[in-house]
Amino acid sequence: MRRWLLLILAGAPFVLAACSNFSFNNPIGVPTLELGVGGKSVTPDPNTGKYVLTFSIDAYTLQGSPAGSINQFRLQGGKTLSAGIRVDACPVTASSPCGPFTTSYSFVFDLPPPEGTYTVVAYDVVGDNGAFMTITLPLPLQVY
Repeated sequence: MRRWLLLILAGAPFVLAACSNFSFNNPIGVPTLELGVGGKSVTPDPNTGKYVLTFSIDAYTLQGSPAGSINQFRLQGGKTLSAGIRVDACPVTASSPCGPFTTSYSFVFDLPPPEGTYTVVAYDVVGDNGAFMTITLPLPLQVY
């Protein structure tokens, strides 16, 4: 009996590690995401003479990931973009990441903004179970 208990306790971490969304650093229930940039453009407004920057950020949930929400994107330099994107769970059996789940932005400038104005370095995400985490991207995502 004691051997079985030791075997079960010894094997439990390996079983949990096999779950797609378990790690010792990430809370269970936080969606695992991949981010991309949708259409982006800078166009002059003929009526005001100002420039309008538009872009979208697409989020994809990876296979086996639970559902949740992205609260905000953290930009290089300390600024943030409010997100409010709801992402659905993606089944383990999916052939590719699920989505896209998209949010669009539009900003007005007096002069065209320089490239690198919007570079995402992290995002805040919350799982449906209430688990919250700030995810730092391994490589910054230059949106514009």
